[in-house]
Amino acid sequence: MAGNSVDIFGRVNNVGSGSAVASSTRLRIDIGNNGSWDVLPANQPTGALISGGSEVETWSSVWTMTAGTHGYDICADTPAN
Repeated sequence: MAGNSVDIFGRVNNVGSGSAVASSTRLRIDIGNNGSWDVLPANQPTGALISGGSEVETWSSVWTMTAGTHGYDICADTPAN
């Protein structure tokens, strides 16, 4: 509902055959759904993951909802910011 604060969760999965080293996971929000990333909260640290392992990353109160259609992108293995 518009005006409410948003928490966003994303599960990072290691789908490779080997272990993955610790990295960083990025969240971007496109408020106008027009290809422009308007909200860029700090990256979340992602621990080392064994093959088949997963971890949930959380961004708390990262945005206050507005009416309309919005896009978002969560990407693991990003450089730390």
